[in-house]
Amino acid sequence: MPYAPEGFPARLEGKIALRRQYAILLAEYKFMRIPDRIFHFTNDPNRVWVEFQSEIQIKATGKSYNNAYVCLFILRDGRIIEYKEYSNPLLLLNLFGSPDALRKSFGTPSKQ
Repeated sequence: MPYAPEGFPARLEGKIALRRQYAILLAEYKFMRIPDRIFHFTNDPNRVWVEFQSEIQIKATGKSYNNAYVCLFILRDGRIIEYKEYSNPLLLLNLFGSPDALRKSFGTPSKQ
């Protein structure tokens, strides 16, 4: 997540880190919907770009978090080996109000 706002992890590595992060996210959501996806295939069969919109409601506040994403999937032997997610970081930061609130919600350590 190269454009992640302060307080939200910009990089996750390994299955354990991914599971932990997305378990936290899913626990925070009342619902999540991704109505449409647009796939952009490249000349490299192991790279595909995907565009989509999210429709998310946060349990604790009832606020909506709707963002647009462009994501790059890099594959090897039919498995995802790298994923880069580009979205508007200001929407996430505005939802929580501050980097400290993001850190608290998602267990991200403070920058020293």
